[in-house]
Amino acid sequence: MQSNYTTEQLLERWEDIHEVENLMGRRSVYRLLVRDQKEFDEMWSNKDPCLGFNYGYYKGYDAIKGYVDALSGYALMRADLAKKEYPEALGKKETQEIVGVGALHVEGITTPLIELASDRKTAKGLFYAMGAEFDYGPSGWEANMSWGRLGVDFIKEDGKWKIMHLVFAEDINTPLGATWAGKKERSSGHSVFGKPGEYKFPEPNVPLSVHERWHETRPLNKFPPMPAPYDTFADTFSYGV
Repeated sequence: MQSNYTTEQLLERWEDIHEVENLMGRRSVYRLLVRDQKEFDEMWSNKDPCLGFNYGYYKGYDAIKGYVDALSGYALMRADLAKKEYPEALGKKETQEIVGVGALHVEGITTPLIELASDRKTAKGLFYAMGAEFDYGPSGWEANMSWGRLGVDFIKEDGKWKIMHLVFAEDINTPLGATWAGKKERSSGHSVFGKPGEYKFPEPNVPLSVHERWHETRPLNKFPPMPAPYDTFADTFSYGV
């Protein structure tokens, strides 16, 4: 691997890494604003994309688009529920106008570790994501926390950095007020808010046990692996399948 870069090359590499960091920052903002479709349209590569979660991968453009379309449909559904629940404040508004009302999906990313390939065509990133989510649930408003690692393969297309593969290895997903390993009982008696639980998302087209959530006897888990310096994308592992 080349290590003796000129000052100009170092500056170019710094600019690439800075753009990758900004890309992930914008993604966090889009998630906060419930703009999943905008994220997919602007930030994702069309070249063999892959989106992974603990339970499997959405592999390929069509599979990821199906998942994103479901997210958009869910956002529209919950906006309609908000209109019914708060008719005085929201009843006269168009559904599209209030998409994201009341939701707070925070995904703060920390500890950025970014390795740029020597050829500057690809990069790899590992981040820790600490999320808090406030949304409708079967019993009304519910708060949840989610912690985990984001492993991302980036690719430069037409001079712009895009997400090629992203896997969210979730360590914790639990209601606020519950222990990390336990579950908090929830009521399901609210007729309006119970509907989000009925919404069905498409299953991953590559079902796989990707990452085990934390419990007191979970073995030391090294997934997703830490990126290391590399020359080209072919020289190293992939965060996709």
